[in-house]
Amino acid sequence: MNIASAFAAPLLLVVLCQPEIAAARYVQSDPIGLTGGINTYTYGDGNPLSYVDPQGLATCVYSVGTGRMDCMRNGSEKFTWSGSFASGNNSVAGCKNNASCESMPNVGPIPRGCWLWNGGATSKPGGRTLVALPPQSSTPFGRDLFRTHSCLNPFGPSTASPYCSEGCVTGTSSTVFDLNDLIDSEPGSVMCVVD
Repeated sequence: MNIASAFAAPLLLVVLCQPEIAAARYVQSDPIGLTGGINTYTYGDGNPLSYVDPQGLATCVYSVGTGRMDCMRNGSEKFTWSGSFASGNNSVAGCKNNASCESMPNVGPIPRGCWLWNGGATSKPGGRTLVALPPQSSTPFGRDLFRTHSCLNPFGPSTASPYCSEGCVTGTSSTVFDLNDLIDSEPGSVMCVVD
């Protein structure tokens, strides 16, 4: 037996037993057990990554304690946006940006959980309305009408009325403008609130 026929027989067997090999369709992503590395579907017609939503929805995480909001656009750009915000007020000392006060109406910050920007505008400057997502109640702690909006002094002491925030997530007009630009370009975006 020569070398050519020794390799031809197994190759012929693979071609006959794998009728979909020409279309590069495999039953698993890594048919020969190479863990890690490049996408094994890259050059095949069956590449599942070809069918992803290129825009996706923006997901933002707002930390009440740090006052930082980080947003990730799920589109092809993988654009990340960050901004500084505040929530709640100090009509009760120490409640502004303090998650332990979240149950206090008109005082505490926005309650922890995930919220959907539902596209509604408000009378507040740059205002966008937020709706609580399950498993959270639609009115957590009996509170509602949460928004993101700008105000004149979102980072001030907030010890006397009128308050910039009674639970809304507030920032400077330029920061809120940038946030609105992101969420308006991706309707249905979500903000998750953490400590």
